[in-house]
Amino acid sequence: MGGTSSKSRKNKANELLSYKPDVKDENPFAIYYMALNTGDVDIMHLVHFYYKYIWQGCFSVPLEAKLIEGDVKVLDVGCGVGTWLLDLSTQYMNSKFVGIDIMPIFPVEIKPENLEFIEGDVLNGLPFDDNTFDFVHQETMGLSWTKDNWPFVISEYIRVTKPGGYIQFSDPDVVTYGPILGKFFESMRDVCKLRNVDGHYIKTLDKVLENYDEITNVCKDTRDAIMCDAFGGKVGNVWYDINHMVFTKDEIAEGLSAFMNITKEEYFELWSKVEQEAKESRSVTLLHRISCQKKYR
Repeated sequence: MGGTSSKSRKNKANELLSYKPDVKDENPFAIYYMALNTGDVDIMHLVHFYYKYIWQGCFSVPLEAKLIEGDVKVLDVGCGVGTWLLDLSTQYMNSKFVGIDIMPIFPVEIKPENLEFIEGDVLNGLPFDDNTFDFVHQETMGLSWTKDNWPFVISEYIRVTKPGGYIQFSDPDVVTYGPILGKFFESMRDVCKLRNVDGHYIKTLDKVLENYDEITNVCKDTRDAIMCDAFGGKVGNVWYDINHMVFTKDEIAEGLSAFMNITKEEYFELWSKVEQEAKESRSVTLLHRISCQKKYR
């Protein structure tokens, strides 16, 4: 195996599983690093524009006319570097946009006047009054919430949404992959399971939302994300690039290689075979966009 000892790798794996994230702690094994929302600007930008292309728009709720008219308030939870908000706030200058994230990596000075960013943790409660927003948005945050977190998170979104307003979630769900890529996805899934995080929660979220008395008009729009151009065309190469950037990010490689009980060198050597495998066997991720409406009183 060479390089790092098995004992050292075991310690790293244990650290990965036991670490509890703290906004003031830069430990790379925080659960937020295990999501697509890794804090990497390039990844966040690429994911945003990939999703926008796949769904041919930044949102699927019927708010276009009102956004143009103005006086609409939009909240993006887990906004990251703010790409989604920067895109929309420059299109709809008469509406108000707010982003909140536990990691303050969003722009502070260079941004449209109708856009505001706030540092905060949803799990401490959203710092807004009831019935504040016309639209609440969450994207690529599915791996940030444990099964126990989800009910509180959803209830907070409902609380701050105006009657008649909308909530939208977007997240990937990997369903088909070859044996090499599977080692990475399954290791990520197993890490999530040990942290009580369900990596497939998004695929049943529509059913969960239907059980809330305050919610109506639940809609689910699912699109295929296919890796590499052999099956997915040129856009398939973009989806490969996104996954490549995530899995070769140093913090991810450090933690997953330890969990897989291999050295980082072996980890990167194994990953180097993924692109060819994806060209030879179809790798499919389902991208789910789920929206719902808060009932009028």
